[in-house]
Amino acid sequence: MSNGDVSLAQRMLTGGWVLVARQAAGALLGLAGVAIITALIGATDYGVYVGAAALVMLAWMIVPASVSAALVRRADEPEEEEWRAAALLLAVGGAVAIPLLAAAGWVVERISGIDGLARCATLIALCLPVAWPAQLAYARLERRLDYLRIARADLTGQATAVSLAGALAWAGAGPLAPTAGLIGQYLVGAWLLWRADPTFRPRPGGRQALGRLARKSWGWAAMSGSWHLRALAAPAVVGSALGAAALGQVALAQRVVETLSTARVAAARVAAAGIPRTLGDREQLRSIVGRGSLLVTLATGLPTAIASCTVSWLPGLVPDGWAASAQVLPGLATASTIGALSVMWSSVLVAEGRAGLLTTMHLANAVILFVAAAALVPRLGAVGFAYADMLASSAFVVSWQACRSRIGNPLTPWAALAAAGCIGLAWLPSLL
Repeated sequence: MSNGDVSLAQRMLTGGWVLVARQAAGALLGLAGVAIITALIGATDYGVYVGAAALVMLAWMIVPASVSAALVRRADEPEEEEWRAAALLLAVGGAVAIPLLAAAGWVVERISGIDGLARCATLIALCLPVAWPAQLAYARLERRLDYLRIARADLTGQATAVSLAGALAWAGAGPLAPTAGLIGQYLVGAWLLWRADPTFRPRPGGRQALGRLARKSWGWAAMSGSWHLRALAAPAVVGSALGAAALGQVALAQRVVETLSTARVAAARVAAAGIPRTLGDREQLRSIVGRGSLLVTLATGLPTAIASCTVSWLPGLVPDGWAASAQVLPGLATASTIGALSVMWSSVLVAEGRAGLLTTMHLANAVILFVAAAALVPRLGAVGFAYADMLASSAFVVSWQACRSRIGNPLTPWAALAAAGCIGLAWLPSLL
């Protein structure tokens, strides 16, 4: 292994630990914030906000996340014209997203019967023309593996969201409290990202490169969008069948699991920047995938399993009216742990340009989730959604099989043992 390869592997692992530390700090802040906000506004109002945020996040994954991925997940350095084309695409996309999200919010509100969802979605959308172009600065820092500056921007934005949402929730703003918090997070995060590299200011333009960048981004948009379709499953199924209050309880459990599972995001981001540069060295790639899978499985599975045990053994921690959140937590934790195993496998396939295969896997995951939830939730209540999420995890076998044909079996014994242990711990209170 050359000195450059050692340096890259070390930088990836260092960046991973920085992101894990950032995610740990963010998890504490996020859990404290969501506990305060949900206690103040209640399950129904929280369900309204969650439905709106799911729509905005889907749009975010389709446009800025895909453009950023097209700039980051590649071995060569993007040309200046590509940065300018990306600036134009994100500026225009942010403006177009406002009426589209307003219309989508209206449609989902009518289908689910969750009043106020469209208003919250529209308000969040108004900040996107500012927030989306800032993802260029994010992509620039990520290409440099400068995760420390990214962590500073992320944590400050998150602290802004918690503070603003908490104050407004205390004042009785209802679903507008977390809505305003998210807007504040986007705007503060955008400001800090641009400040991190004051010399980087690509002017919108690059029309010659626009078509080329759009074609590269399309695969990422399909892959990201197909994955985040699953975020609409709870509003569409739980909200329609059980109401906004039940949606709020399921969403709280999802939020807890997502917050404690952010190591998955960290691993995917580090792998996105580093794995494309290791494709020519099978042994190094296999080593990175093996070590990364073990790390992300433990960093995801242990916190979610401990949370599941805690709410089961200390029921006093669960406020009145939020019992469904505790019931769905073990199943959601299980699905998240299984998903953590597949993060590095998927990253290898992405680096090889096999986004179409992953899009198919994501669509299969979403379809299984929607169909299973539609069948189970009316019969079993909110816990049926957790079982549906576990069933949907079966789709990850696609990335395992594809990665296996490239570097051999990517599921190391230690990673498998870690996943099994974490899942067993999550269900331990139910077995005793």
